[in-house]
Amino acid sequence: KFNLKDRLDLFVDIYDKDSYRNSFQDILPNIIGKLIMQVEQDDSKNKDDYKDILRRRTLEFLGDPRIVKNNSNNQWVRAGQKAKMVFIRWISQYDLDLFFTIIDRSLNSDASKMWRYRKAFWNSYREHINMIWVCFGAYAKMDIRRNKIFGKDMFYGNFLPNDKSCLIIELGDYIFVERSHNGRLKVWSK
Repeated sequence: KFNLKDRLDLFVDIYDKDSYRNSFQDILPNIIGKLIMQVEQDDSKNKDDYKDILRRRTLEFLGDPRIVKNNSNNQWVRAGQKAKMVFIRWISQYDLDLFFTIIDRSLNSDASKMWRYRKAFWNSYREHINMIWVCFGAYAKMDIRRNKIFGKDMFYGNFLPNDKSCLIIELGDYIFVERSHNGRLKVWSK
């Protein structure tokens, strides 16, 4: 009987070889959906590593479930609604961490002190967040490209003005928009 690590290793072998991936293209959404749910239920110290293994390949193969384009929505239907919602939570948490990494790089020391509290606040709610979407201004996007902070792992929107960024957070029945630097938090009922 395969343990979770063996299943992920087999998945990586199949996925990383183009000829295998093409052969199993019809069943890969089902496999990915089942692996997402198994990793979600895993309580080992390797859980974050398992999430990383799945995140990159899942985004590449199925696309970001927050964005509907081409046949990616059909692929996510085959992966399963529960797996889709778990995966959205995973990538939202990933996006939250990356957002604060980018913002930390662009703040002066006074603003950094203020954002330390905002970061702690949102991190305390990370398990309850339904979905996050990040929007970066032009300066943050230049920093991202220049320093190769992430590749295809993250999708983001554009934000004006150029020197600011924002987080759009769905939490329960509310939408929050947290703007960087000295921006005010805005809240709307869904």
